[in-house]
Amino acid sequence: MNPIHPFAAQAPLPSGTPAPARETLPSAPLPPPSAGHPSGVRNNSNQRAAHPGIRAYEQADDPRSAKRQKNTPHLPPELLPVQAAFPRKENETNAAYARRLNLASQQGQAHARVQGQPLTLKQLSLLSCAMENNLRQDPQLAPLPAELLPVRLALPRQKGETNIAYARRLNLASQQDRPGGRVQGQPLTVDQLASLSGATEGNLRLDPQLVPLPPELLPVRLAFPRGENEKALPYARRLNLASQQDLSGARIQGRPLTIDQLASLSGTTTSVLLQDSQFTALPPELVSVRLAFPRGHNEKNVPYARRLNLASQQDLPGARVQGRPLTIDQLASLSGAMATVLRQDPQLAPLPPELLPVRLAFPRQSNEKNVPYARRLNLASRQDLPGARVQGQPLTIDQLASLSGASKTHLRQDPRLAPLPPELLPVRLAFPRQPNEKNVPYARRLNLASQQDLPGARVQGRALTLKQLSGLSGATESTLRQHLQMAPPEPLPDRTALPRNAMRP
Repeated sequence: MNPIHPFAAQAPLPSGTPAPARETLPSAPLPPPSAGHPSGVRNNSNQRAAHPGIRAYEQADDPRSAKRQKNTPHLPPELLPVQAAFPRKENETNAAYARRLNLASQQGQAHARVQGQPLTLKQLSLLSCAMENNLRQDPQLAPLPAELLPVRLALPRQKGETNIAYARRLNLASQQDRPGGRVQGQPLTVDQLASLSGATEGNLRLDPQLVPLPPELLPVRLAFPRGENEKALPYARRLNLASQQDLSGARIQGRPLTIDQLASLSGTTTSVLLQDSQFTALPPELVSVRLAFPRGHNEKNVPYARRLNLASQQDLPGARVQGRPLTIDQLASLSGAMATVLRQDPQLAPLPPELLPVRLAFPRQSNEKNVPYARRLNLASRQDLPGARVQGQPLTIDQLASLSGASKTHLRQDPRLAPLPPELLPVRLAFPRQPNEKNVPYARRLNLASQQDLPGARVQGRALTLKQLSGLSGATESTLRQHLQMAPPEPLPDRTALPRNAMRP
């Protein structure tokens, strides 16, 4: 047969020429079919050519392939002890592994060196599989001068610490003269901080937190160090508050910190601090109020103003100026909030005198919003709790709006604040709403109590209707119709017991 043209006519063989011997098939039986290959044939060359993914997988799986050898290079014998002593951690990247090996080699740890010499970039590249060019550009792998090695050993970089943050921590330790934080007794310079942290000198020189402090400010920084991830302006506010409160170590020669000193300590600019209302000088009559009611930890401007206003309304000691409640302008000066923002805050609107006892008896809870506060006040007023009424009368919508800060329109549209018919008041008193109980669960509980004929759960001996449950719970009738299983209606009188013509004469 012609291998190129299998169906072409073949020329006859000359006479006397023996015919070529035919290939005989092997006598061995074919392998049994496998589960993945029913035909018993795994994959011929045509199938592998048609599926490049299979070919790539086989090449990567083959230990003799170039791809497999590139991924797992053969290490020189002198590096095998290093790899055994410092194996790669799970999910550790190439660069992180190279840095860890380099640090161990710089520290002279056991089996971290080759013939007593630190690992070179080429050796780090072989061990970590990172490219040598990338390692050469990594500032953390740059060789350190001999005098900086003790500093790195005493203050190593923390996990996930950026260059600038590491440089700031080194600078603070050097300023505080911690063990190992200086070189020959001198604080670290910007060049040395750049070599240790990997940050550029230009960025470090522009960082206000690395500006050398005057000697009189060092005790303040030691007593009030910057918190983790604390920014410049919040740090300055915290220092200023501590200085105003005369906390230990927060003043210089008994005097509060000035704007320039706060800028030097925090790293922010003087112009930013001058524009911040929390750093404006207080009038003399307000200093006593701030001392009596200092700002709480992480307390924001508006909540602080509300707390001051409530204390002033309640006439707590030190909360008033010349016996008068604090004004909006005074609250703005004390809290740092803008006066326009405080004027728009309904919680700071002046209350009528008859509502002050209600606010004192039922103060707003932490993080309680306007409408839930109004609902709680309304429920207390309906239940006639002590201090919840005005002249014996339940609170009106206008009074609830003044106390809670919610708008009148929102309260009028709230079904839970709608006035109840007189016949439903005993039901609400017998089965009040539980804390954080929503409308539908409350309606279910009322309906179940009414079905079970519990004391006070019915109206004139009859089970509560959908309309009554809606009025008590605040849920709409359509919603309750989908969620409640109402009692069957009372059966009508049997007409067969009384014939139609029975009443006729």
